[in-house]
Amino acid sequence: MTKQPHLISICNQKGGVGKSTFTVLAASLLHYRMGRRVLVVDCDYPQWSIHEQRQRELQLVDGSERYKLMLLRQYKATGQKIWPVVRCRLPEAMQRAESFLDRQDVEYDYVLFDLPGA
Repeated sequence: MTKQPHLISICNQKGGVGKSTFTVLAASLLHYRMGRRVLVVDCDYPQWSIHEQRQRELQLVDGSERYKLMLLRQYKATGQKIWPVVRCRLPEAMQRAESFLDRQDVEYDYVLFDLPGA
């Protein structure tokens, strides 16, 4: 990794204020609308709601020709695959993000960290 991506932490001391929702919206805006490469690191243990949402989305796509077609249309319109999600606990977040980025063939512009509310 030669380019250093922008690191953005989405945090608040209280849970349930929309950190995960904001992270998903910011990642989608940066990635699909602005064409930036985005990695989301879901550190919001124990629910890991972004990771769980992505798993549900992938299961829906696997089981539905309609959703497969919608995903293909999105890819054709934006030229972007879905942004990746890494799930980990907070103490290992930077190491896991760096490890993911080091294994990629392309350089990322942003890493968004969804932190736990505590």
